[in-house]
Amino acid sequence: MKKVVVPCIVMMLLLIPFSVSAEKKTVVLRVPQMICENCQAKIEKTLAFEKGVKDIACDLPSKEVTVVFDDAKTSVEALQNALTKYLDYSSELVPDKGKTEACNHHSTGKQAETSDSAKDRSCCGKK
Repeated sequence: MKKVVVPCIVMMLLLIPFSVSAEKKTVVLRVPQMICENCQAKIEKTLAFEKGVKDIACDLPSKEVTVVFDDAKTSVEALQNALTKYLDYSSELVPDKGKTEACNHHSTGKQAETSDSAKDRSCCGKK
């Protein structure tokens, strides 16, 4: 009996990390009420308390917040709801600005395949 149980337990322990793997997702939210550094700090603090949030970057001039999060632990809707519930700030998803490709030019050393505008390289500003 022990000869059968031990290999089964070992196999289950090896498979657990693969079954729980989640993907990091990056979204950009436009927050019209973000007008000063105090607003920015409040947004960063509020979103940092949400489960699964890995990174937050605010761009005050464009009123945009880039959030990297674990999509198994939270969602875009949960992030938006937190801003509304705790700060009474509205937010809208900025389409096509989430960097789901993980910023190609960092890993390859090449310029991203998108456009030549600085907005398309807003993740780091590198060409």
